[in-house]
Amino acid sequence: MTIRSLKTPSFNKAFEAMPKEIQDMACETFLKWRERPDSIKIKSLAAMSHEVYSAEINYRYRALGVRAKDKNGVTTYVWFWVGSHESYNKLVSGYASVRGQVQKIREKFLCDNRPQHTPTPINY
Repeated sequence: MTIRSLKTPSFNKAFEAMPKEIQDMACETFLKWRERPDSIKIKSLAAMSHEVYSAEINYRYRALGVRAKDKNGVTTYVWFWVGSHESYNKLVSGYASVRGQVQKIREKFLCDNRPQHTPTPINY
């Protein structure tokens, strides 16, 4: 099963703001997930109309992304946020503030389920 993983500038900014040990853990988690996609918890969020997916870095940190399949059936995650579980809870409870960002990601990266511009692949 092929899975693509891309990140937005907002993800990069949030990632850089995290403590170094959490950045390292996020990289390890991603590498593990790339090898075995079932190795980490990724779930759609009912609180966000199942449009947004949450990936668990550890019990205190999460990443959020949008998932779609391209015309070849390749699942693509576009990660747009990463941070503490406390911040995640606030973000999820205020979904209206995220909905516009989700729509922009869909339009920019996943319009008609085809990437529309050159996104930044994740390479750790």
